[in-house]
Amino acid sequence: KSRLQRLGMGHCAGIGCAAEQCIYLIRRQLKKLYLEYKTLLYEKLVSEEQQDYDKITEERGNLVDLENALKFLMRWIHRQTGKRVIVLLDEYDTPIHAGHEYGYYEEIVVFMLNLLSGALKDNTDLEKGVVTGILPLVFNSIFSGLNNLDVLPLLRPEFQDCFGFLVPELKQLSEDFSLTDNQLAALKTWYNGYLFGNRVIYNPWSVLNFLASSDRFPRPYWINTGSDALLRGLITHSETGFQAQIETLLAGGTIQTP
Repeated sequence: KSRLQRLGMGHCAGIGCAAEQCIYLIRRQLKKLYLEYKTLLYEKLVSEEQQDYDKITEERGNLVDLENALKFLMRWIHRQTGKRVIVLLDEYDTPIHAGHEYGYYEEIVVFMLNLLSGALKDNTDLEKGVVTGILPLVFNSIFSGLNNLDVLPLLRPEFQDCFGFLVPELKQLSEDFSLTDNQLAALKTWYNGYLFGNRVIYNPWSVLNFLASSDRFPRPYWINTGSDALLRGLITHSETGFQAQIETLLAGGTIQTP
């Protein structure tokens, strides 16, 4: 099957002025995607389709052009290759988080709804879509009406070992990188904060950055990869009991929930 190159929405993180800035970054991602496929597709398109293609690569398309960009690209790939397209969409909800934080939630949700609906809903050019994000798809109106939807949370047993390094893998890494006992102990203390089902998981980004550092000194690498504004908002506006539980965890304590 043809695979549409990974389209990452994480570039919208931290955009704080207006929806236009977030959409501009998505525009640049779509341009990059179109340029990657231009050699394969462009000469096979009719004149009107080439005009649509140019609007994306030359960054002069309006909102409607952007919203149709994925759908059109999938159609052309399917027609040229004879194979339906697999779409890989990473961090689909990052623009939505940014909109919630900076006051343009409604605008960006409408845009994302139109952009993704054409690609993922009732599209005969689609073989399969794989979408990652934090917001559950079943609660998001963007994906309402999708057929054959399977939500795969990280707590499902078959995926518990897919989101970080397991204990045996960490042991192998410590041998491969000749870590001292003190360095391994520091790595475990700093980056073993996850229990997915019955699996102890080490944060992969933090572990890899620790191993790549020249001094092997533990640092809070993960905190710099995104905004915690959504989490802070939920804690601030939650019930008093929930806040007390968070404070207990921050103090190094343990809580039990149903």
